[in-house]
Amino acid sequence: MNPGDFSFAVSLTDVEDWAYVEEDFDRLLGYEPEGCFIAEIEKQPVGLTTATSYGPMAWIGNVIVDEEFRGTGIGAQLVRTAVDYLASVGVKTVHLTSYVSTIRFYERLGFRQEFPVSTMSIATAGFDSPDVDVAKETDLERIAALDAAYLGGDRSRIIRRMWRDFPRLLLMNDVPAGYVIATCTEKCCEIGPLIVESGSPDAAEQLLRGILGSVLADRARMFVPHANPRATELVESLGFEEDFRTMRMVHGEVNEAERTEGIYALGALEKG
Repeated sequence: MNPGDFSFAVSLTDVEDWAYVEEDFDRLLGYEPEGCFIAEIEKQPVGLTTATSYGPMAWIGNVIVDEEFRGTGIGAQLVRTAVDYLASVGVKTVHLTSYVSTIRFYERLGFRQEFPVSTMSIATAGFDSPDVDVAKETDLERIAALDAAYLGGDRSRIIRRMWRDFPRLLLMNDVPAGYVIATCTEKCCEIGPLIVESGSPDAAEQLLRGILGSVLADRARMFVPHANPRATELVESLGFEEDFRTMRMVHGEVNEAERTEGIYALGALEKG
């Protein structure tokens, strides 16, 4: 992928109502310049996928093929290309998030089911910002360290880019330590990651209320891992409703360093 492919990528993902804008693909390409791929037939783009690595683990996302060419093996070729690329840069654990209807497709490519993830949304009206701090650049290193302690990978460059693009939407707590990011475009507003030390539900609620009171969009959504039951309990208590459910899957080694008890929201379906 290169910047000239962004308009194609947006038009293709619009078919599935994924709410991407070109800046989203600019960020993905910036995170992993050699890991974003376009499938072509006779020099015409027909599909894409993206990969984002975090040291020993990584995420594959945006596996999509033009409707005219589905069922021809292009999707499988894109996934294999991404897996091979990630192996070449030392990744041992590859994650992705699958729709229920495509679980068997990924299983045939060697992926295994881990746990469901619910996409949940809520109207933001009525939420006021409690006592949480907007992160400063000097806070980014310790936020990244907290994130790595629960994710089991290094997401520091993503956190820094998100702070740069959405500086008022990276909030943090000190005791217990925690942070949340929101990404808002003209098409949608997504909350996550949301990570708190020791899995404290009170700290998670404070951060979540803070970010809901900070975004300007009428509605926001977040991706809630069922591996943390307290996350589902929290968002349901605040009035979030489930839009649809997906399955997190893994290829290769299990990420033993991940601590899901502190993860209340994933960063996004395409990059964890």
